[in-house]
Amino acid sequence: MSQNHHYDVVVLGGGTAGELVALELARAGRGVALVERRPAGEESPCFASVPAKSLLLSARRGESWELAVVRRDEAVRHSADRRAGARPVEAGVTVLRGHGRVVGPGVIEVDGTGYGFTELVVATGGEPVVPAVEGLPDVPAWTGDEALAVADLPRRLVVLGGEPAGCETAQVYAAFGARVAVVEPAGRLLPAEAPFTGQVLADALRRAGVDLRLGAEAGKAERVGGAGVRLWLPDGGMLEADRVLVASGRRPRVEGLGLETLGIAVRPGQGLPVDETCRVVRDEPVRHEGSGGKAWDGEVWAAGEVWAAGDVTGIGRTAHAARYQARVVVANMLGARREAD
Repeated sequence: MSQNHHYDVVVLGGGTAGELVALELARAGRGVALVERRPAGEESPCFASVPAKSLLLSARRGESWELAVVRRDEAVRHSADRRAGARPVEAGVTVLRGHGRVVGPGVIEVDGTGYGFTELVVATGGEPVVPAVEGLPDVPAWTGDEALAVADLPRRLVVLGGEPAGCETAQVYAAFGARVAVVEPAGRLLPAEAPFTGQVLADALRRAGVDLRLGAEAGKAERVGGAGVRLWLPDGGMLEADRVLVASGRRPRVEGLGLETLGIAVRPGQGLPVDETCRVVRDEPVRHEGSGGKAWDGEVWAAGEVWAAGDVTGIGRTAHAARYQARVVVANMLGARREAD
């Protein structure tokens, strides 16, 4: 496969961490390509905070769902255009739209076109966790990425998961009159947070009319009629809905990236292991073409380093943690370059 261009650094994933790394390295004079298949720079503008806050504001104003959707789409479009179009390009970053996959040391393929790189930063973020519920793939369901971007308003919605994204979406749809139920296997909402936070949120959602099924989990899902869903609970309880929202958390997005070709063991559901500098720890040596067959150790290889930042590492899983790791990556990459010079 011929290479279209060679970059000092390829950043795989344009979320919070990936965009920050790309911007800072480009401003420091490195030749950087940012690979991102989605139209916006991070999840928040398109799929989370911006649409949710826009819809809740419309609900407080008493606007119709139809008008709220128009306002939401405009807010998302404005945020996405501002981020995706201006900042990376102005900083000198080349944005490659499409799915990126490493096909060998120093080579990445983006939708069939090959590009060379010296160093790689993996910042692919996370992806929704789909629980192993019998029949769930056969019923009308949303993931968290879809739930706040659609135009239809279901009359009845069941949310699987009481983590922040699921609770926020439940609040949005309840505010527009939908009958919403939240099913959370833990005995409280926000199980990863301090107990009092889950209790405060539970009280607020109940006041909004949300049916909380805490300490329960979905046992089986089945389609009812043409578009309905019936969800059975292990205790014999049953919920009916027009749509199911799968909001059972997220896991690092590590599969399908070709990282195995770089000696990195990919374990589904687990983050990429990194050291204190955010270098990816390799499980086996890598041989690079043209290196005379020399085998390199678990961290260093002929074409440079592999780094990771953000949710893909499985550490922190917040925007603040992603930004911190991105700055660690930049500081160490630039420091290593200065030492080499």
